[in-house]
Amino acid sequence: MSRIQHLSRRVFEKLLKESGVDIFNGAQGRILYVLWEHGQLTITEISRLTSLAKTTLTSMLDRMEAGGLIERIPDKKTAGRYLYR
Repeated sequence: MSRIQHLSRRVFEKLLKESGVDIFNGAQGRILYVLWEHGQLTITEISRLTSLAKTTLTSMLDRMEAGGLIERIPDKKTAGRYLYR
């Protein structure tokens, strides 16, 4: 299973490069895809759906927000937690 995931990531990176898409990388593309698919998600949900570690996601989501790719909003249900869209 992990070999299939690794191969699919490499194929996705190659497709992005061949298409001239350089605004985001493959991992960021996976994040954008799950957010597009599900709407607002917590970092835990993004981690589960993308198979990316929460420690990796923290800085990646910060960069994506700074680049205008995503938006971080406070979770009204849980104080101190954020949703990403």
